Amino acid sequence: MNGEYGISCSSDSGNTWGAASFASGDFPRVAVAPDGNVYVVFNSGNDININKYAPCSGNASMTPTAGFPKKIVTANKVPCPVPGLDRCNSGNDLRSFQPAVDDTNSSHIYVAYAVNTAAGNENVVVQDSTDGGSTWRAAVQLNGGGNARRYVPWVCATNGTAYVSWYDRRAANGTDNDLTDYYGASAALDGGGNLAAGAEFQINNTGTADKECQAGKAGRQRG
Repeated sequence: MNGEYGISCSSDSGNTWGAASFASGDFPRVAVAPDGNVYVVFNSGNDININKYAPCSGNASMTPTAGFPKKIVTANKVPCPVPGLDRCNSGNDLRSFQPAVDDTNSSHIYVAYAVNTAAGNENVVVQDSTDGGSTWRAAVQLNGGGNARRYVPWVCATNGTAYVSWYDRRAANGTDNDLTDYYGASAALDGGGNLAAGAEFQINNTGTADKECQAGKAGRQRG
């Protein structure tokens, strides 16, 4: 796909809006830093990119910061089909790249996503930038559990730590290939200033995997 997204600014709690600014890209996801800078992560083909906009002021039209957009990484998409997911099609991207800004450091940006590494396997990873999105360090893997389908991660940041959750099919088997659990993990800067992952944890109770091929189950997925 080769789409276009728009972004507009309101400085009066949404009562009025400035003219929209448009840029090339698909599946935009937005995060706002404590200093007011706005980050939009989007894709172009297999490339995951980021755009940066100055803080909203007086409903002015937003224009990208000089030097942006930047490419973060080229990452293989989650291939379809995924049993039980009607959203796995050419109109959606289950990598679900998501930005979050460190609430203790406006220049520290996290982006989490799923990446296909082999047939029947995706890893959930997070990358970070400590210079406001200009440069990006190598991805850190968050999941364990061996080969499995993994998709639609979601990320937030609090007290400087990124928390990521995702759908995980490590419990799936030949009889029930749609069994899905929900896992999470964290990532933060270590004492040396490097990004380090914490231990993953299972969010749903053990033995309560969701059979997503059952009627109504797939509707709960975020695409």
